[in-house]
Amino acid sequence: MSESVFSLLKKPIIRILDKEQVTAPSEIQKLAIPAILSGKNTLIIAPTGTGKTYAAALPVLDMFLSARSESKGHGISILYE
Repeated sequence: MSESVFSLLKKPIIRILDKEQVTAPSEIQKLAIPAILSGKNTLIIAPTGTGKTYAAALPVLDMFLSARSESKGHGISILYE
């Protein structure tokens, strides 16, 4: 996988992306993933088929994996409509 915003994610997530043959982020993923990982509230609006689900879910899953490995019991919240 080439250097991309996906490289900001934990190894288990990158392995899943590789397995699913997702090799490059879409434009919306390039914008949303770093914003979400930095803790910013993020509204994602993009046409169907542009990668919105991965843009929202991957960084949240990444934060979950981090919190779990660090035994932080604060939890994670996501609103995805």
